[in-house]
Amino acid sequence: MEEDGGRRSDREEVALLVIRTHRWLKAGGRAVTKVVTGAIRFVEAVHGGVWLGLLSRQQLDRVNHAFYSGPTPYADDAFNRRGLTPREEVPVVRHLADARSVLVLGAGGGREVLALSGMGHRVDGFECNDVLVDYGNAFLTREGSAARIRRVPPDECPRPDTPWDGALVGWGVYIHMIPRARRIEFLEALRRAVVPGGPVVLGFCARREGAFYFRAVAAIANPLRRLRRRPPVELGDKLEPTYEHHFTEAEIIAELESAGFGSVEYVDVVEPGQALIVATGRRDPTRVAADDPR
Repeated sequence: MEEDGGRRSDREEVALLVIRTHRWLKAGGRAVTKVVTGAIRFVEAVHGGVWLGLLSRQQLDRVNHAFYSGPTPYADDAFNRRGLTPREEVPVVRHLADARSVLVLGAGGGREVLALSGMGHRVDGFECNDVLVDYGNAFLTREGSAARIRRVPPDECPRPDTPWDGALVGWGVYIHMIPRARRIEFLEALRRAVVPGGPVVLGFCARREGAFYFRAVAAIANPLRRLRRRPPVELGDKLEPTYEHHFTEAEIIAELESAGFGSVEYVDVVEPGQALIVATGRRDPTRVAADDPR
């Protein structure tokens, strides 16, 4: 009996050892993965920071243009036919449901334009990249849609004869507007492009407050920019591979409020690193005076 009990005890010890070593292995694997991931992100921060320090704004704009003119999902029929993702659709439908006319900025290859026009909205799409404008209009024609995409200069909002009832700003628009002053100017024009109190759904890329990656990028880029007598990059700027800015929740809300938007609703992350924010503008006093029949 003692011998049999001893064998059972040995077997239990072996079983426990298997469990313990597996846990140690998993913990070690997580630690190694964390270290490797951190090292890769640091190398990416060095790469982006150096190029941000060396390149002019015009050169950075050309990087963005080359990226969007090349092979991307935005010029793919299957991608554009998929419409709004479920997590996009909830805030977009809820806030733009009553909008008969909708402005879509950053229309890309027509994904949002096709989806919104299919919901019964009159949609006017605008895009700054000529390659995507040509592709998008051909795609919409193939899909039997009467909606069209027109070209607009980068960082600009079109000026309508009649304001739209609402607006949707795509993911690849606001993030490429740098610096902050340029974004505020765009938001002010956008607020005036929709009816007073009209909803604006704005896509952007989110970042955590104090994230090491963005602090590293700025720390590497700004000494180089000072040497070249160029304005500093902002905390949140990156080049990976496009030149863009990522926002904290407080930062995006402050910019909308600075541009005259009175009601702001932050929508949580829609996709990894992506978020939506919904804003409505206060009534513009200059527009009130213009509309007043007295």
